[in-house]
Amino acid sequence: MASGHSDLPLPLPFAHQADLVRAHQKDEQCKGELRRLVLDAVEETLGGRAAAWQPTAGAIADYAYSIFTVLAGSTLGEEYCELLSVSPGLQPSDWRRRLAAALLAVALPNCQARLPVSLAALMSVVMPLLMRVHLALFYLFGRYHHLSDRALCLRAVSMAERPYRNFSYRPLGALLLAQVLGQVLFTVLERRRSRATPANAAVSMTGIWDSIHDNSVRSAFPDQGQTPLCNICMCPSEVTTATPCGHLFCWDCIASWCAMKSSCPLCRAAAPPQKLLPLLHYASTSFLSASRLTFEGSMRLDGEAVICSLL
Repeated sequence: MASGHSDLPLPLPFAHQADLVRAHQKDEQCKGELRRLVLDAVEETLGGRAAAWQPTAGAIADYAYSIFTVLAGSTLGEEYCELLSVSPGLQPSDWRRRLAAALLAVALPNCQARLPVSLAALMSVVMPLLMRVHLALFYLFGRYHHLSDRALCLRAVSMAERPYRNFSYRPLGALLLAQVLGQVLFTVLERRRSRATPANAAVSMTGIWDSIHDNSVRSAFPDQGQTPLCNICMCPSEVTTATPCGHLFCWDCIASWCAMKSSCPLCRAAAPPQKLLPLLHYASTSFLSASRLTFEGSMRLDGEAVICSLL
């Protein structure tokens, strides 16, 4: 007669890092397809004004995917990899907890762009470092793939026939953690070195010349050499970038657009992200046509007059 303990089902094992990564990739693929459909609908409806609504439409698509997949019971990535989300007590997680984690995962990157400038600058330094530490811990211990899952203590178990893997991501996690520690140590040493080095009171001639040259260009040619207008954010473009069709945008604007939809927002020509061209030394045609610039300025440094001329 079989023992009573042999009739008990074996507990499901926790999902391996490879399954969690594959489920995340599947969800990102489905999100990207939904974003593309939403952007196509917005572009067909608003026409040329669709560029201004591109970030909002993308965020709405991400929120919609998160909400509907959680309400349906599991995401498409979890179904594809046969995963089940569980709470700390190894019970199927409550839908409210899963919904909160899904919305938090979408809100973190979207809210960062709407923070004040000073706080956004701080978060742009802290968040990548925090995400790399979180990813290193995930590779080492395999518990939480998303930062929101770690905050709400959500894990996943595998229901596949062969849930076990004969490889580990721990070496990758150790390397990533060593890289983060090295970067932090390097930053601390650089700040100490900059504080210990006394400030040089003498102004170099190169710095003076650069300042005079920039001021001369701005004063003599106030309307020339300006960067073009980005047709997405409608501001002077930062890191002017050209699409294969020749239109110019900010790098951040066109890169985020092409990541969701590989076409020019103006003429709809094909514009894959790998074919975007940053124009790092961009100058307008009117500025380049000024073949000769003469400027003479004088500054007094340590009691001597410095005469600068450019012919």
